[in-house]
Amino acid sequence: MISTMKNFKISKNSTVIFSIIAVVITSMVVSMLYMNKKADATAIDLEGRAQILNTNGYLNFTDYSANVSTSNIGCQFDGYAWSSDIGWVAFGSTDNPDGPVTCNLTTGILSGKARVINDGSIIDFNSAPYDSNVRILSSGNFIGYAWSTALGWVNFTGVSAPGISLVPPNAPQNVRIYDTSDRDLAEYSVTLRWQAPTSLDGEAFESYLVERGTNGITFVQVASTSSLGYLDTTVSTGTTYYYRIKAKYTSGTIASSEIVFQNPTGRFTTPPNLEGTPVIEAKPSSVDFSWRTDREASSYVRITQGNTFVSEQGHASLEKAHEVSVTGLKPGINYNYQLVWLDQDGNEGKSNIEEFKTADAPYISEVNISNITLSSALITWKSTSVAQTNLYYGKDTTYGTSVAESSTSGTTSHSAFLDNLETGTTYHFKIRGTDTEDNDLVSDDYSFSTLPLPLILNVTTQPITDRPAQALKINWTTNVPTSSTIIYASAGGKSSEVSKSELSIAHELETGPLEDNATYTFTISGRDQFGNEAVSTLSGINTKNDTRPPVISNFIVETETGEQGDDSIKVIASWGTDEPSTSKVEFGVGAGDANLTQSSQESTALDTSHVVVVSGIEPSQAYQFRAISKDASGNIAKSTSQILVTNQKTQSIFDLITSSLSKAFGWMGKLFQ
Repeated sequence: MISTMKNFKISKNSTVIFSIIAVVITSMVVSMLYMNKKADATAIDLEGRAQILNTNGYLNFTDYSANVSTSNIGCQFDGYAWSSDIGWVAFGSTDNPDGPVTCNLTTGILSGKARVINDGSIIDFNSAPYDSNVRILSSGNFIGYAWSTALGWVNFTGVSAPGISLVPPNAPQNVRIYDTSDRDLAEYSVTLRWQAPTSLDGEAFESYLVERGTNGITFVQVASTSSLGYLDTTVSTGTTYYYRIKAKYTSGTIASSEIVFQNPTGRFTTPPNLEGTPVIEAKPSSVDFSWRTDREASSYVRITQGNTFVSEQGHASLEKAHEVSVTGLKPGINYNYQLVWLDQDGNEGKSNIEEFKTADAPYISEVNISNITLSSALITWKSTSVAQTNLYYGKDTTYGTSVAESSTSGTTSHSAFLDNLETGTTYHFKIRGTDTEDNDLVSDDYSFSTLPLPLILNVTTQPITDRPAQALKINWTTNVPTSSTIIYASAGGKSSEVSKSELSIAHELETGPLEDNATYTFTISGRDQFGNEAVSTLSGINTKNDTRPPVISNFIVETETGEQGDDSIKVIASWGTDEPSTSKVEFGVGAGDANLTQSSQESTALDTSHVVVVSGIEPSQAYQFRAISKDASGNIAKSTSQILVTNQKTQSIFDLITSSLSKAFGWMGKLFQ
């Protein structure tokens, strides 16, 4: 074609003809590309992602150029899905000798095998031998698990095929499950209800088979019935049970319903009852309440003074024996109280509103604990009258150690400094004293905890997949606020460090680029406000080989016409990659990969910005160009093709004269043609 175009003589209508040809060729190329992408107008693209249980990775059907599709005609799957764990997975017949994966448009059940391109392993959707049970619901959503010979179970919940149309199955419909347990009697059960199949296809119905499991994968038959319901009384609380109902026909056909599940717990509908009479011990600034209920519930006390709300104090822990100390009250004051409790199902119980009076003065108040360190604390308090007080402290309410307040004479403002305490230890203390009128002052029991030494806990690692080079995100927690530091190095390699100076309990740092196929050791550390350091080491963390090709972006091709009389044209191709890579351009006349018969010389220099000049391009031709880059690990990326119609060649002086004579004299101009 190139030779033909070179020998074609230019006539007076050549400009119009070439313009029409260029438009036609461009339109044909665009149409071919569109038809290649949308060859099947009935195709239904899969969306979402399936979770790989062992790795917490995903098989992605939406991103990374994944293109798995099926249709309502035959329900055969085609295309590829991407996983960062195993790479590309072929669902059709291409690259998959065991394929394609198919679905039953009556039951929605998937069968067949998908093949992992990298290692040849399979994801088996057949019910045997792995008990795979992936199906498409009438909504288009997937449920169930398929077995991967490389990675184990893959949960397809989260994948969908919008627009799939299942034939109404001859299986039980609209299966519902109810928790019918009696929690008061500790009798647990679940009730199943379903509707008959919408279409029996002329088959004779035999019975319904009720199957149960505890993992949603394997099931055993627990009942056979002809009714549209089943009561299962052989369950216990704390376990999630999965059920499916199968319709069995005399022909041997068995059609299975959707899977439903329930954890039978039951619910209380009435609150616990108060047992006996509450016990109240009033103090000058506080009051202790104790009571019992016949079932476990939370513990709260609501305090009012007349019609004015004062406070509500207590705790949410569930118990039958309740103890609540209400603090912050004033001495010698009449208050009203009401006991309040809630069971785990939210049923609220209340006592009658009753009256009590706090003890009269004198009393200790405004107890404050401050300046807590690893081994010390400052305690301050006040007395309602001038008094001399001592502070008693210890690891329990027996105390055992006493210290005199800092003031040697009577005052109403008191303090004591406690030192030589143990790190990370809870201390109790009580204040006792005598005022000038020899009245005793006794505080409530108080407690505080010295600060612990920092500890590194709950270290987790997560690969960062959106970067050209491998990297890790490392998370951990500390029991006290610390800084964050990670020092890491491969075996025999140079160490690197990342850190944050801010003090925090929750920590997250990201490493820089990591070597491929290397074993790393990570040293995690942090210092608290006192400079105490916590250190933890992760050893034997292995990185994988780089299998990710570079990402090509901004691929542009432009022409540069040669000197007058020169028939050739230069094409300048430029693009970028997200990691250092080589540079090369494939090209040819016409659309389609088969026409990419020529290529530029590959530049082996690794760079992220690429420019390639292609010489010897013929004018007035529709060329196809494609960029190719290869990273340091040998992973190759190819861009989408760009179509470029090259410019006409520059006319020589003789051509211009000939053209002018032809226009002016007609026949005379033809003598020169």
